[in-house]
Amino acid sequence: MTEQQTNSRVSLARKHHGIVAQVVEHWRRNHVVDEPTAAKLSDSLVIVTFDWQRTARYAFIVSIFCLVIAVGSVLADEVLMKLLMRIFNAPAFFKCASFAAMSAALFRYGLFLRKRYPHRPYGNEAVFFLGVLLA
Repeated sequence: MTEQQTNSRVSLARKHHGIVAQVVEHWRRNHVVDEPTAAKLSDSLVIVTFDWQRTARYAFIVSIFCLVIAVGSVLADEVLMKLLMRIFNAPAFFKCASFAAMSAALFRYGLFLRKRYPHRPYGNEAVFFLGVLLA
């Protein structure tokens, strides 16, 4: 074997790594491959970890772009500007009560989602985060 063939590694996700490792073990038990070959195959399998930090960085950059686009579109629309001016010029009690009501509604909706879809933690927590932003 050449140097490149002996140093080659197969990068697999954790789920696929388990399946391929089971296949190699099955081949070894059924004498399809011999012990040294099975050991070489098993040693060549590498689990690839997911790069959460890079994903978080990209998500942060995308969210900044979305925020800039959202602010730009709000400022460009005259009807929304008038509505925002009415909200900002409203009495403090009205602003506080309306945002508290919207926040409570979002928290209640988040509890409903958490109970109905417990397997979706990110979506459920996003609803709670929106409620925090309104509070």
